[in-house]
Parts: sequence; C-alpha cells; structure tokens
Amino acid sequence: LYTALENNPHGTLYIEEVAQLPLKQQKHLLEFMRRKMLAQGDAPPRIFRTRIIAGSDENISKRVRAGMFSEELETALQKNEIALPTL
Repeated sequence: LYTALENNPHGTLYIEEVAQLPLKQQKHLLEFMRRKMLAQGDAPPRIFRTRIIAGSDENISKRVRAGMFSEELETALQKNEIALPTL
C-alpha cells in the first residue's frame, strides 16, 4: 500500500479486489483512510493526498461475517458505495 501511495501521492488509487487484501493490509488501508498519512517501518508518517477507489466482485459483508474482512474498513468504504448489478 505504501509503495502504491508513494508512486501516486496526489492522485487516485484504485484497489481492484479490496476483499482479497490480507487483514494486516486492511488495517493499514483503514489507518490511511482515517488519517491521510501512513508510515513505513521506523520512518515518520508521511501525508498523502490520494483518493481511494476500491472494487470487489465479492460480497464484503459475507467476508466480514466470516472474519476475513475488517468491519471497520467495510464501514469506511461504504461512505460512497456504488452498487452495480452483474452484467
């Protein structure tokens, strides 16, 4: 996540399959969404002005119930949810 933000510190980051992120990376993504800053290793946190767009073809609520996705991150991502029907 840090590398992707570092490569695009003032743009838009699209996460194609957010449901597949490991729980540790979900924690980092949630921290970034809350604070707009992220640290790597022992370095001080860096501020990014990046928008996040996340997509998934999986039902994230089911993954939350299964303990495979952070409920807090699901809530943060649902602020501007766009549900599209299957083609």
